[in-house]
Amino acid sequence: MKELFKTTVLMSSTEISVAVIAIIRNKYLAMNIGPEGFGIYGLLNSFFTLLSLFAGIWLTQGVVKYVAEYHNSKNYQKSDYIFYISLTIGISLSIVILLIAILLNNIIRSTFLSKEILRSYYILFVGSFLFSNINQILSSYLQGLKKIRSVVRIKIFYSLLEIIIVITFVKMLGLIGFFASFIISGMINTILLWKIIKSTISNSYSIKVINTPLTKKIVSFGIANLFVGVVYYLQLYLTRYIILDRTDIYSVGLLTAGFSIMGYMGIFNRGASYINLPNVSEKMDDIKRSQLFNEYLLFNIIITIPISFIVTLFGSTFLSLLYSDKFLILNNFIYLFVLANYFSTIASAFQHHVIGLGLMKSFASVGLAGNLIIVVSTLLLTEKMNIGSVGLGYIINYIVTIPIFYIILKKKARLKIDCRVFILEAYGVLLIILSRFIYDLSSLYKYIICILLFLIFYLMVKKEMAKLLYIFINRLPFINKK
Repeated sequence: MKELFKTTVLMSSTEISVAVIAIIRNKYLAMNIGPEGFGIYGLLNSFFTLLSLFAGIWLTQGVVKYVAEYHNSKNYQKSDYIFYISLTIGISLSIVILLIAILLNNIIRSTFLSKEILRSYYILFVGSFLFSNINQILSSYLQGLKKIRSVVRIKIFYSLLEIIIVITFVKMLGLIGFFASFIISGMINTILLWKIIKSTISNSYSIKVINTPLTKKIVSFGIANLFVGVVYYLQLYLTRYIILDRTDIYSVGLLTAGFSIMGYMGIFNRGASYINLPNVSEKMDDIKRSQLFNEYLLFNIIITIPISFIVTLFGSTFLSLLYSDKFLILNNFIYLFVLANYFSTIASAFQHHVIGLGLMKSFASVGLAGNLIIVVSTLLLTEKMNIGSVGLGYIINYIVTIPIFYIILKKKARLKIDCRVFILEAYGVLLIILSRFIYDLSSLYKYIICILLFLIFYLMVKKEMAKLLYIFINRLPFINKK
């Protein structure tokens, strides 16, 4: 758990810094472009994220897995080859798709998007498409190498620069400036990432001969990942499209904000995931795999439970701080998005090991079923629950798919879940549900119940919290470690 904690603290502190910067940016944008602007951005982002899968993003999970595997076994030539062949395929496909998207812009906007999306917004967003795809492949290579500090430096510098660019362009050009800023930001991020990689990878290496077995391995893994990605992002697009069709662009903006809150809450999970996925991609025995699984899940639950409880209990306050009063109606559904995020944290522990073991057919099949559940829930319940139908769909998805992933890992790697971890999972669900009812109580009763619930939680995890606190204190620069 020590390595996991150290990496998580480093990556999460970076993510928090980036999130604070993003909050400032979103607050500024909320005041200037409003829910309608967020809605337009949400539609464009979901549609082009789907397209990006065909442009090489399907290779990124394979890059992380095989770069980690080969680099750990000191087979650096194979590691470099995986990176270069993936980058070559990604750039080539991105250029082709970019040209098609520009040539067919009228058909795409009228058929798949909305009449409220102007051609100028569309073209500018397409312009950032190439850089976005390249950056994801570059980042996956650094993740496979576990270059934590390099990634931290890039993220902080890029985020600070991005907010300056966004605010400047929006102030000068309004909503069109917002979309124009994506091109400049994406280009700068590409330059920063490539600079770090060139100092790491062998400068003399190039693809002189196609390694057919290695190419087949990364492409085969990637095709399965492509299917998973297409299903997932198609689900994102369809849910937004259903919300737009059954309600309005304002609700799509609220949905985008709801997903953003889930993103903020998942900061620590992403920090832990950054090191966990490369770790579980390495070869190990079943005992060690179960140990890594339980450590990762326990660590994430300890952090996620109090965050989920607080966000649900003080949802309106967070919405006012993060966005504006126009977004306060989202508070009626926030507990669903919080609970969905909590289940997502649990599911990530299972998903990492399925990917690390290379069980992509199983991963794809379960992913298809889960995303179908989300779309059906949105389709059937939007008129009654508005955007709450999406949050509920995610919850049902995880309730169904997590046990299936467990059965798969139990069979393939004899995975064992500690009893305490399972009890903590259940307590977290109970806490989030209770916080929804506590919200309507008077302040005195609310605080008394909160203290009691947190006291129970502390008693359940005091041993682990003491251990993590000890590790954290010993990481402080002013502590004498002699």
